[in-house]
Amino acid sequence: SEYTYLINNSYFYYDTNGAHGTPIMFGNLGCNFIFNSCSIQLVNEDSTQTIFNTNDNLTFNNCYIIVNTSATSFIRVEQDDKDIPMNVIFNNCYIKGANKILMDVLPITNVYFNLQLINSNLNVKNIYRSDVECSLWLENNTMVTKPIINSGTGKVNIVEIQQKYSDTSEN
Repeated sequence: SEYTYLINNSYFYYDTNGAHGTPIMFGNLGCNFIFNSCSIQLVNEDSTQTIFNTNDNLTFNNCYIIVNTSATSFIRVEQDDKDIPMNVIFNNCYIKGANKILMDVLPITNVYFNLQLINSNLNVKNIYRSDVECSLWLENNTMVTKPIINSGTGKVNIVEIQQKYSDTSEN
């Protein structure tokens, strides 16, 4: 993509006043979005809102992310007719959504997905829900419980390096 947007030191907070609010991102611009040292929190249990509905490239560096809503996923990947791979990177992030899906890929999507989780703390139920092929890079993460890699039918190509499944467990 030719455009990159940096979002630094920002705080996104959705509470009970935003029951059916707008996601941070809805739609596709064909751009790269980099979130540095951001806090993203959805704490309204009545909301069905997903935070990101897109297939733009997303990078999260040193971010604190909590999803406590009735929404099923953090990132929902939308239809794309350009067949451009989507890259999502979480680097040194804290991600909590115990009963959530990190990336929910709509079944009509025809794009290849690359997800990297590096040096992050992860507490989600599923990493992917996808019926299309995708890649997953896991490196030096701490996971509260071992999540389901994909609750869909798509093939997941996995590279896994030194995972912990709790702060007290061995690699």
